[in-house]
Amino acid sequence: MQLLEGRTLAEGNPARKRLPALEVVQYGCQALKAMRATHGKGLVHRDIKPENLFLHRVENVGIEVKLWISVWHSSPDVDSDTGRFRPVLATETGSQVGSPRFGSPEALRGNKVDARSDVFPWAL
Repeated sequence: MQLLEGRTLAEGNPARKRLPALEVVQYGCQALKAMRATHGKGLVHRDIKPENLFLHRVENVGIEVKLWISVWHSSPDVDSDTGRFRPVLATETGSQVGSPRFGSPEALRGNKVDARSDVFPWAL
């Protein structure tokens, strides 16, 4: 597990009330890149919000946006032939996960979700 230093986007920077537009665009692009990588692994986050975007300070680089993901299930799904873990759905259709303010309508209703559900809050 990587040690992260910084704060969440929700915590912000107490010295500034508002982020400059260029910084917002940079953070947004990094967050979208993280979401693309997550979706590439077959995962749908279902709760993209400022509290789950961590602004990690990297020396001599600046800020890297990290997307926090919690994946849990009752038992690991292991491929009996290879002994490797198989990707499994952390939540299933019918389970309601996410924050009402940031969730897509289908996720909040417990309907089937896909990568588009993670982009919904950003389109508002």
